[in-house]
Amino acid sequence: GVLVAQASGRRGSGDALTGDIRESTRTALAEALQQATEGDYAGAVAIYDDVLADDPTNVEALTYKGWFLFLDGDSAGIDSLVAATEADPGYPATHAFLAVILDRAGRAEAALSELDRLDALDPPPNITALVSGMRERLEAEVAGAGTAPPTTAPTPAP
Repeated sequence: GVLVAQASGRRGSGDALTGDIRESTRTALAEALQQATEGDYAGAVAIYDDVLADDPTNVEALTYKGWFLFLDGDSAGIDSLVAATEADPGYPATHAFLAVILDRAGRAEAALSELDRLDALDPPPNITALVSGMRERLEAEVAGAGTAPPTTAPTPAP
């Protein structure tokens, strides 16, 4: 029995019990990111779904799944990002991605709220770069919306 156990190898912490090809969640997350980098968003989302099947509150999988769904044109990505904020409101990428999505949807005030949450987390430089310049533009947009000159409707012809 001892010889069989030694010949079978060892399982490290985080490794799958079933002998899965992916040795750990970290490996799966890296593989998903690589798939997305190559433009295979659906492949990346499938890997994130596998991770989430084992760990439904994995904030990284929820966040990037949501982002890649959105980039692939699937509005369900927002649901995944909202679930990520519920799983861990302190994960910076979630708030950066939500700010971008809300900005693209024309919801400047909501995007600014996400940027406020992001700034409070002292995000890493790669996440900060994603939203670089966004705050100033959104603040100007919101300020301009409150000071727009009144429009006059054309007078109907008699």
